[in-house]
Amino acid sequence: MSGHGYLESLAPFGMKLGLERISALLEELEQPQERLDAIHVVGTNGKSSTVRFAAAALTASGLRTGAYLSPHVIGWDERVQIDGRPIVYLDSGATSQKPEAVLKALDDYYRYHNANIHRSVYLLAQEATELFEGARDRIAAFLNWPANCTIFTKNATEALNLVAYSWGRANVGPGDRVVVTQLEHHSNFVPWHMLCEQTGAQFEMVEVDDECVLQLDQLDALLATGTVKLVAVAHVSNAAGTINPVAEIVQRAGQGVAGHLS
Repeated sequence: MSGHGYLESLAPFGMKLGLERISALLEELEQPQERLDAIHVVGTNGKSSTVRFAAAALTASGLRTGAYLSPHVIGWDERVQIDGRPIVYLDSGATSQKPEAVLKALDDYYRYHNANIHRSVYLLAQEATELFEGARDRIAAFLNWPANCTIFTKNATEALNLVAYSWGRANVGPGDRVVVTQLEHHSNFVPWHMLCEQTGAQFEMVEVDDECVLQLDQLDALLATGTVKLVAVAHVSNAAGTINPVAEIVQRAGQGVAGHLS
């Protein structure tokens, strides 16, 4: 390996297998150069974290504590295989991989325009504010709604909680129904369940069949009551992989409720 080792995510394998992989890597090194006092592991989210169990790894490998390692962390664009198998990333609900355009935009901002927004008059701050609001304008144009209706949040969980605690408390009350599905992630389940407990609304759930497909006849029955205030449904299930017919669900919900999220 010419003195270079690649490091991969150890989390899915547990401590024992993780140590075995580190040991194998150490044994493959032909020209060790740098002292090993910490191990940088590339996780599936593309970030690098420091895992300080080097001593255990060395002990497991039978190598002396003076072993060395020259780490070479392979970037995601270069990392197309693990153990000879193509990488298929399925954890985007937790952390999505970043397209090249996003990486370049972040690099450009932090190199040339980094400053606080909405609070200063010097050039860098003006540029940062214009970039920030420009992103809001482009998103609004893409979604065909006003820019002042575009609110940035850290992630879907924060966005769902914001809607539940603002719109929900103002518009949902006793006698109303809030409908989710059996396929939902907790982030699209817990906020609505808590909202119903707090407002006296009824929490309903559309179930799935043996193939993990939503039973839309249950949704139709709930909509027919005329009491459904909101339907919250994910496009793709993070657990079952089911791809829900979102366009059809939105059409049905739009005809029978005061609001819907998808």
